[in-house]
Amino acid sequence: MREAKFYETETTASDATPVRFVYDKEADILEIFFGENESATGVELTDHETMVSKLEL
Repeated sequence: MREAKFYETETTASDATPVRFVYDKEADILEIFFGENESATGVELTDHETMVSKLEL
C-alpha cells in the first residue's frame, strides 16, 4: 500500500469566507471547501463528479 500524498492550503475569499484546498496527488483529486467544516455526505454522480450535501441533524 502506498503512502497518501496530500497537499493542503488555506486562504480567505474576498467576502472573508475561509477556503481550503486539498489535493490528493495519488488520485489526482482537488477538493475545495468553503466555510467552516460541517458534517456532510457525498454521492458519486460519475467517475469524475461527486455531489456533497450538508447534513441536518
